[in-house]
Amino acid sequence: MGTFSAKFCMWNPNAPEIVEEIEATVDTGAAFSWILRERLDRLGAQRLRRLDFRASDGSIVKRDTAVVWVESHGRKVPDIVVVAEVGDTELIGSYTIQGLGLAYDPIQKKLSLAEIPAMAFIESLDDLQARSIRARS
Repeated sequence: MGTFSAKFCMWNPNAPEIVEEIEATVDTGAAFSWILRERLDRLGAQRLRRLDFRASDGSIVKRDTAVVWVESHGRKVPDIVVVAEVGDTELIGSYTIQGLGLAYDPIQKKLSLAEIPAMAFIESLDDLQARSIRARS
């Protein structure tokens, strides 16, 4: 499929006037986006907690996570990102992509706006009324 990069804007909601424009590799195999510590420090991003992550070589690395807002394709959402250290690669992960309601297009090698699938079963009004009537009988 190959890889490609995408552009995002990122900021701290407590200091929205400071914005980082980021172009990073899209990695749908990564749950979270990894953003360099120096960028997040410039934003004053609030740290959440330290988590364990399994690296591609099988080792476990410990990294902090942080809260930021991200924007792409005219959509803005709060996001949890991994604080990448020197030697780590900046990348855009699935949590960010899905949070923004974007889809990965492996043919055109880009992210695009997508419909957000409903994971819960949504009953029609007629189905709800019929079930209610049966329950009262």
